[in-house]
Amino acid sequence: MEDGGSGKVVVLVDMDCFYVQVEKRLHPELKDKPCAIVQYNKWQGGSIIAVDYEARKYGVKRSLKGKEAKEKCPGIHLVQVPEKRRKADLSNYRKASGEVMKVLSGFTSVIERASIDEAFLDLTEPVKDYINSNSFDSLEFHADLKSTHVAGCNDDDDTHKDDCDLRISRGDWFKSSCSSDERVLIVAAILVQRIRETILNEVGFTCSAGISHNKMLAKLAAGMHKPNQQTILPQSQVDVVFSTTLLKKVRHLGGKLGEQVQDKLKIECVGQLQEYSLKVLQEKFGLKTGSWLYELCRGICHEKISNRIITKSIGCGKNFPGPSKLKTAKAVKYWLEQLSRELVERLEEDMTENTRQAQSITVHFLPEGQASSVARTFALPSYNTSLIVNNSWNAINKGHKPVTNEESHLTWTTGILNIHLSAGKFVQCGKGHMKSLLQLMSSDQECSFVSASSSHSSIITGKEVTQMTLCKEEREDAVLTTTPTITEQDQSLETSSMNITKFFTPIKRKGSLETQLDRNAKRREVVLEEIKGTLESDDDTIIDNQFEAVLCSECGEEVLKFVLEEHMDYHFALSLDKDSQIN
Repeated sequence: MEDGGSGKVVVLVDMDCFYVQVEKRLHPELKDKPCAIVQYNKWQGGSIIAVDYEARKYGVKRSLKGKEAKEKCPGIHLVQVPEKRRKADLSNYRKASGEVMKVLSGFTSVIERASIDEAFLDLTEPVKDYINSNSFDSLEFHADLKSTHVAGCNDDDDTHKDDCDLRISRGDWFKSSCSSDERVLIVAAILVQRIRETILNEVGFTCSAGISHNKMLAKLAAGMHKPNQQTILPQSQVDVVFSTTLLKKVRHLGGKLGEQVQDKLKIECVGQLQEYSLKVLQEKFGLKTGSWLYELCRGICHEKISNRIITKSIGCGKNFPGPSKLKTAKAVKYWLEQLSRELVERLEEDMTENTRQAQSITVHFLPEGQASSVARTFALPSYNTSLIVNNSWNAINKGHKPVTNEESHLTWTTGILNIHLSAGKFVQCGKGHMKSLLQLMSSDQECSFVSASSSHSSIITGKEVTQMTLCKEEREDAVLTTTPTITEQDQSLETSSMNITKFFTPIKRKGSLETQLDRNAKRREVVLEEIKGTLESDDDTIIDNQFEAVLCSECGEEVLKFVLEEHMDYHFALSLDKDSQIN
């Protein structure tokens, strides 16, 4: 059980105003000046997507237009997001993020990159090593931890302390912390302070951090004191902190589930959940979700850190609001070309850096008047721009019927408001194999697909299911292109009182996951060989009959389109069920 008695040390490192810091490093003359990053769309000064703390003092916040920001803060400097192919270019931010991750890798081998500017660290072993080589009683906490706070405790220099405030001071907590779990958090704070100093010295960025025993508490703690500070949230202070913490502030309760809990129980703070028994919570929210809520409000979280620095998917997209909506074949193909070129460029860079290759691509598009995107997935036998463009076009053309079928005058009664391409299902490849693939992919020869009907595709209705194919970093990308995003907190949990894992029908496997992945990889190699032969014979069509279903982003299983949504819900239920069974 990952609670206060586990001895586990989990840290969330969160970069302060990351996009602004990247731009200030590129433009040193902006140091200590109020700054904001604006969308590449220059209308009314562009939409603000990031604001530094100097500008926030004047009331500048995200979502304001640049013109409005200047009215609030005349001295503000507006930096436009770099542009490439008539859309936001995030390469500078991704490279800077990679620099930070490299520094973090020097302190622990267990890192989960949560987004472009966040990472969870498991410091359990480094803390043990530190304690074994140092006398705990001889550590000078106040000298090393000047920027450290303890959640639920008053700061030593708090001049606004209420006489009725019974919380102990930070210094008193340090002195009285005698349990092993509390001591490991203090030592962790010393290490985190050094990590933050190293990031500042080597990369030039400040960051904040949350230090606790699990991901949920670490995430909450990281946002308590910013910028350039860190917060310890010990298990002993959970009740104090949760008594005033709003439901929406806690990981996974910021979306639909949090709203359901608030509406059904008529509560606002996490601590109020403790008033309800396990039985009542299970009756109201289902067996698994009820158990999860019962433990969560007591500071217990079983979610493990996935040892992952590189992303599970790579994607790019663009929004086309209002008058800019796409209504012609020419416009759609133009943007598919731009997005495909960017995607291939990034995939080739990823292959060089991480010796892996994507097996599938999902094209998401949002028709005007619809609340959710349509998604179609097809195989990616090679990193060929023309192949991706044609397959994506066939998918969109099939799912969004035109007024006329004449190619030169192809128009729709309703436009397309967003297009997003996402590549995933990566497999590792050896350096020799990678070199030959890169040579093939960089060939000037073109190829095309016949029809989306010959590729495996499906329509996914529902924002939660669509979003499951996008990693958090790609949602950051979508924010910068004004694409509507759904955070992981918006994924609602099953509220039925039935056993959630029995409610869904699992897809029968034809072997283990490893066997299935091997089968998919071999099948993919066959398709690649067919493409190589096609290129040599100058044939301009490729019929892909290898894939008749969607590759599930969770397990690699081929799933028929009419059961995909249920299949994805089944994975989420299994995850919740697995977490609740960990001892």
